[in-house]
Amino acid sequence: MVKRCGVKDTIKKMVKRMEKMEKVVKKMEKVEKMVKKMVKKMVKKMVKKMVKKMVKKMVKKMVKKMVKKMVKKMVKKMVKKMVEKMENMEGGKDGQEDGKDGKGGQKMQLKTPAMHLSTTSGPSPVRNNTARSIPKAPDECKPW
Repeated sequence: MVKRCGVKDTIKKMVKRMEKMEKVVKKMEKVEKMVKKMVKKMVKKMVKKMVKKMVKKMVKKMVKKMVKKMVKKMVKKMVKKMVEKMENMEGGKDGQEDGKDGKGGQKMQLKTPAMHLSTTSGPSPVRNNTARSIPKAPDECKPW
């Protein structure tokens, strides 16, 4: 004779299986929450790292560009000044060679002697210094 299970027994077994399944589902949900949290943290970290890297790269690029631009500008300015200086110098030389007073060049500044630097007593250093000496008029030109 084949033993037949009653309906009650099968229902009991099914309920037990369902309870086990529920426990497994609860555990799975917990694991899922944990995994979600971990993934969120990891993604946050990765995004932060990537953004940091990108910003660093961009800043580096921008600084490089700015420095290049500034150097270019400065060099241009310096070259312009040098060219102007050279032109001024050439203009002065040309004027002197032609017998003119050299108005094209830079004007010479007259340097006054430093009287306060003199430590010796006696005649002023202007009369002693041959490079700066004031030419004396010959005796026949004197009015007295």
